[in-house]
Amino acid sequence: MILLTRLNGQRFALNPDLLERAEATPDTVLTLVDGSKFVVSDSLEALVAAVEDFRAGVIARAQQLVGQQAGDHLLDRPGPHPVPGRSAAAETRLAEPRAAQAAVAEPVPLHTRRRP
Repeated sequence: MILLTRLNGQRFALNPDLLERAEATPDTVLTLVDGSKFVVSDSLEALVAAVEDFRAGVIARAQQLVGQQAGDHLLDRPGPHPVPGRSAAAETRLAEPRAAQAAVAEPVPLHTRRRP
């Protein structure tokens, strides 16, 4: 959620995923996907920066959670532990036993269709 200010000074939170359009007529007018409109005192530039920060925060938090899960998973296994500087995805791939990698089924060959 991003925090915005109405013209009367009232603060409110908006889910930026619902934002369809933002226009800078002297005031910033937000149009949501359902057609509702909000007029805010925040500048268009401030709105864009808030949405960018929100999205960057979501991605950073997701990477942090994935890293924690992969790290916890790897530390429970015997053998080499994560190397500093190596990504959690690389560590997970390196830690998988060869038997598990070989357990993937062979692809089914495709045949061309016969036309009548």
